[in-house]
Amino acid sequence: MADSLAFTAIDELSIQKLNDTHETDAVKSMLSEAIGVAGDDDLDEAQKEVAIDFYFYCFAFCKECGFDTLKTSTFLSIAKQTCNFIRLDASTDMNTAFEKFKALMFAHAVERSPHAVLIFSVEDVEKVTEFMLNSYFRHFKLYKYIFTAKEQVTLVQEVSTTFVQPSYHHRATFSTIFLPLPYHFIPMTVPTTVPTIVMTTR
Repeated sequence: MADSLAFTAIDELSIQKLNDTHETDAVKSMLSEAIGVAGDDDLDEAQKEVAIDFYFYCFAFCKECGFDTLKTSTFLSIAKQTCNFIRLDASTDMNTAFEKFKALMFAHAVERSPHAVLIFSVEDVEKVTEFMLNSYFRHFKLYKYIFTAKEQVTLVQEVSTTFVQPSYHHRATFSTIFLPLPYHFIPMTVPTTVPTIVMTTR
């Protein structure tokens, strides 16, 4: 059983205690501690709540199927790994996650040591697969949105206050300006681009 996931995510004693507990909140609290959700610093409180709800329904499914501690622990371990696929690699899509989940199930449904171990029967595999399809994989995009790390991009706009003196490369042209009466007719040669008027009185 070198590659078996049995009793890796949750130990046998914890499952026995869970089987003897019938109050929902108590079961969730015990599951959270036993399966490692409570101590997962990478999850915020909302993510922890979603995760423990998922594991709670997985555990309830095991009880409904009459799984013993070995099968219950193995399935919860598989469910945890399946849920972690999207946390470890945000690019994981539903088809890839489902193929990995099936590989984990088949590795615990045949006796081929050390690569596979017989824990689940063919009927068990069918039940577990149907349960996961109707729960986790049906809402895969939602789980992925919840558990995938989000990247935030902040745009900072900087306004420069440095004044740049415009340069003029054109050559100024000149013309003669005559002032009307009562002023003298004074011809003046000035740049037409910047008109200047000089006036004298009698």
